[in-house]
This record gives sequence, C-alpha cells and structure tokens, in this order.
Amino acid sequence: MRKTVIILCLLLTLTLFAEGWEKTGDFNLLLSQTYYSDNWDGTEMGNVNWTASFNFIMEKQLNKTLYDKNSLQLAFGQTHSQVRDAMNELYWQKPLISTDLIDYENMLTFTLQKFVDPFAAFRWESRFYDNTVPDDDFYLNPNILTFSLGARKILINQEIQNLETRLGAAYKQFLDQHADIDDNYNAGAEMVLSYWYTFPSKLGKFDSKLRLYQALLTSEDNGSDYWKAMDVEFVNNLTFKLSSYIGIKFYFEMLYDKEIDEDFRIKENLGINLSYTLF
Repeated sequence: MRKTVIILCLLLTLTLFAEGWEKTGDFNLLLSQTYYSDNWDGTEMGNVNWTASFNFIMEKQLNKTLYDKNSLQLAFGQTHSQVRDAMNELYWQKPLISTDLIDYENMLTFTLQKFVDPFAAFRWESRFYDNTVPDDDFYLNPNILTFSLGARKILINQEIQNLETRLGAAYKQFLDQHADIDDNYNAGAEMVLSYWYTFPSKLGKFDSKLRLYQALLTSEDNGSDYWKAMDVEFVNNLTFKLSSYIGIKFYFEMLYDKEIDEDFRIKENLGINLSYTLF
C-alpha cells in the first residue's frame, strides 16, 4: 500500500510541472482569532483558527478525440484554543486539526461530438496526517482510490459559468494502514454534478459539486445493510474579493455515509481569506 501512495505522489508531482497545458491555480489562507486576557471576567476563551488551501486545475486537448483534465485540492488547518487550569489561569492547548484534505482527480474524456461523451476517471482521496488511533500515527492515511467509467455532458459552457454532469460505474478501493487491509472495496453507480459561476469584474466566484454514490456490491459483509445506503457529498465555495489579495470566503460541506453516521455531517467555515492567484 505504501508503494501505491508513493507512486501516486510522484505522478502528481510530474503533473504539476507539466508544460503546454492550460493551468489555473490559487492559494488561500482563511483566518479567524479571538483573545482574552487572564483576568477576563467570564467563561469566554480565546481561539485561533486557520486553514490553508491550494486549488489547481490543469487541462488540455491531447488530440482530436481525447481531452485530459486534472483537478487537485489540498487543505490543512488547525484550531488553537485557550483553556483554564486548576489556578483558573488561561493557557493554550495543543492545536487540533480542523481541516485535512488531499483530493486529486484525473479525467479523460473522449470528445466524439455526440450528445454525451464517454469518460474514464481516477480519483485519490487522503489526509496529510492521521492520528485517529492514539500512539499510532500515519502520514497520507487513509486512502480511497476510485476508478469510474461512464458518460459526461456539458450543459452550460460559458465564460462566466459552467454546468456539467456525468454518470457512470465506479469501483472504490480503501487502503488503511491502521487496519493493514488492502482488499476492502465496493462497486456501484456514481453521479457527479458540478457548477461554477464567476461574478462580474471577477469580484468573486461560486463553485459547487454534488456527488451521489450508490454501492451495489462490497467486500465487507458484516451483516449490516448500511453499505447499501446512498453516499452524498455536497461541497460549496463562495468567495468575494475586497482587494487584490483580501476577501471573504464561505465554505459549506455536507456529507452522508450511513456506515460512518446515520445523520448528515455538516462543516461550515466563514472568515477573512488571503488569496494569491498562481496561474
């Protein structure tokens, strides 16, 4: 499994430095901070939250019938919090990880100029640092590898907005160094709907992606039917620029995986965003 992750990292590095491709990328730093002195009268406590993210897209028409698109999202953030000790004095705890994401996808589309275009895609999901098990930490863990085949349709293709969808069969391989299991997998059907809109004068941008995955078979049959429930991944980003490098960013993510939790899981971030456009 470790060799697989190393090979993926090498391929990703080569992709980033490839030439002759249309590239877009930006770096963002989301910050929020609260501070209270030791003699503050009340139960409030200070905290510092920061999240750094890197978004990169590289695409190219390789030949008349083959179009290649690479998408990369990297994000890492921490929360630093104050707590009171036995003497009622404030001190800063060890920071906790609030955001940890590695998400890379490569999609090859066969541009046949038909109503829909066939596609083949590969997606790698992971985290930079996994400390979910005490005294058993790992880097680049766990890993989910998804291979999918199907049909893709661009519904809106304009300079200021884009809407596309794709539907196909998907195979997921789960690699977890804690469990040391390399043969945990499932397969099923996946639908992806993505949309982005750029505000006039490039004052901001909204992008949204919805993924629905219905597993039809699995390697783990533990007597529960939870794996048969549809998985939902709904991610939204809204940014407004106040100046060339400073803006406001709102992030909303909703996940549903019945094998993890029977309810929807929601994540929301709102704060001052420092951004720099790389490409």
